[in-house]
Amino acid sequence: MSRARTLSKSDFKVAQECPTKLFYRKQKFPNTMQDNEYLQLLAQGGYAVGYFAQLLFPGGEDLGEIRDSAEAEQRTQELMQQENVIIFEAAVRHENYLVRVDVLVKRGSTVELIEVKSKSYDSAAPDMVDKKGGIKTGWRPYVEDVAFQTMVLRLAFPSLTIQPFLMVMDKSETTAIEGLNSLFEIREKPATPGSTFRGYDVQFTGDLKELQKSKDLLVKIPMEELVTPMLSTLSQAAAGYAASLNPELTRIAPVLEVKCAKCEYRNAANGDASKDGFRQCWGKLADVQPSVLDLYHAGNFKSGINALIKEGRVAIADIPDELLQKADGTWKYNGRPHMQKHLKEEVITPELRSEVKSWTYPLHFIDFETSTMALPYHAGMRPYEVVAFQWSCHTIRYEGAAPEHREWINTVEAFPNFAFARSLMEAIGRTGTALMWATHENTTLRSIHRQMEHYGHKDPELAAWLADVVKFDKHDEGWLTDMNALAATGYYHPSTRAKTSIKFTLPAVLQAHTSKRIPAWLKGFEEGVNLLGHDANGVINPYKLLPAIQLVDSYTDGDEEGEDYLVNEGTGAMRAYQDMLYGLAKNDPVKKAKLRDALLTYCKLDTLAMVVIWEHWRGA
Repeated sequence: MSRARTLSKSDFKVAQECPTKLFYRKQKFPNTMQDNEYLQLLAQGGYAVGYFAQLLFPGGEDLGEIRDSAEAEQRTQELMQQENVIIFEAAVRHENYLVRVDVLVKRGSTVELIEVKSKSYDSAAPDMVDKKGGIKTGWRPYVEDVAFQTMVLRLAFPSLTIQPFLMVMDKSETTAIEGLNSLFEIREKPATPGSTFRGYDVQFTGDLKELQKSKDLLVKIPMEELVTPMLSTLSQAAAGYAASLNPELTRIAPVLEVKCAKCEYRNAANGDASKDGFRQCWGKLADVQPSVLDLYHAGNFKSGINALIKEGRVAIADIPDELLQKADGTWKYNGRPHMQKHLKEEVITPELRSEVKSWTYPLHFIDFETSTMALPYHAGMRPYEVVAFQWSCHTIRYEGAAPEHREWINTVEAFPNFAFARSLMEAIGRTGTALMWATHENTTLRSIHRQMEHYGHKDPELAAWLADVVKFDKHDEGWLTDMNALAATGYYHPSTRAKTSIKFTLPAVLQAHTSKRIPAWLKGFEEGVNLLGHDANGVINPYKLLPAIQLVDSYTDGDEEGEDYLVNEGTGAMRAYQDMLYGLAKNDPVKKAKLRDALLTYCKLDTLAMVVIWEHWRGA
């Protein structure tokens, strides 16, 4: 006889987001999070932080490798008979609730329940609660996670005192260890047959005594005051979720709302209606296109759109214009939702054309790649402190000139930010017009300016240049021009769904342009790389044409090829940099060179994309 289905802490978290999702999760429906590279990168960082926490509790017994829940539960019960014990991944069950506790410390009749997360926290300026004492939205899922575990442990061990804690990265602290991040070697485990679970092996290759010097990077926050008030409501919710699991797995009826736009079960089943969770919720309404769920900033029109959904009116055409207006009658969000409803053709405003034609040559189109990891790369760094490891720049010297490309990338295990900024300063100086897409480049240079003081880095020329070009606050002009902001006010194409990301704007421009130079730039991008392609749907997004590389998987014998490794967005770039210097390629010159080339190619496309968009905007 099979055991009853259990409600895990991951199940509970999903159900709190949307009770209906619990059914799809238990049925193993495909979802977009399975292959989300950013979430995978976060997961790897989470495993490293989790192992870091374990190393701070010597003598603990790790049950993490026991995947069979019954065996893990039995071993946990045996260990809990001891007067004092430390358990990692303890399995605690009460009826149909089952939790795996990151760190459990039992001292007599007192048990510390410690949930470890890689989330950042500033102990010098705590930000978990608002001024009214309420839990901030970004922290609520973490607090509820701890609360659910607390509830289960108190039910399972009523004679013990359960004290809940959350252990997170303290970004007010610095590490004394050079290369701390690289001392945690992470390898993805082979997939378990029939499971989508991704696990990782983590090994620490450094000195444990030295690691103790950086123990303050993890802060243990008491959670009793936040957990206790929510236990009653949480217990009722958990009971309802658990009741839907047994004796038969039943689906809790969905409530269709605008938040369904971000459901991980939307557009995840590759046309298989039987495994399409979103379609099972929305029925025929899922076929309506364009949908109110795709409205620009739909979440900020929540009440109005939810009312339409309740009436079964889910086409963008169903949205009344007054919902898209401000109180003074002007259109919200630069009129983009209004354009999305009414316009079927591209718009380039006269103001935008005038703006781009006013720019002083030379024009420098710049893009940065950066990394922010939980465990710092270098001594003196804080958790999640920015590392700027690469820039690309295409320069147009004068009217009619071809774009010239320059680039810089860090390939050594050293703090790169000051060399990064100096090389950029030497490349573009302070003449002409510097252009970026969104504000990331300005934010990065602003951080480097502050880091110069923090690290005591003496370079008066660089400090003066940064002070001149960076916008430090809303009152400061700075030197960098934001093309994304210009797109928001002056450019619209129906294919972008009103979004202004360069990943949406570039393919839109390629559908509409009349320039004779743009095709040549894309065809001649690099030797052997043609970024101008078409299929049955029209122009192919050039980012999808970037060449993949292959790296031997870390679990093979070293002779066979691994899966395609593609760097075509920011998270992929972070992952590639991590792998190049601190991961699977750090001791392999061939792999390192492949990753370096992939990073250079991706960043180069970002700045060429800006040139292409500029060429189209100016009416060339």
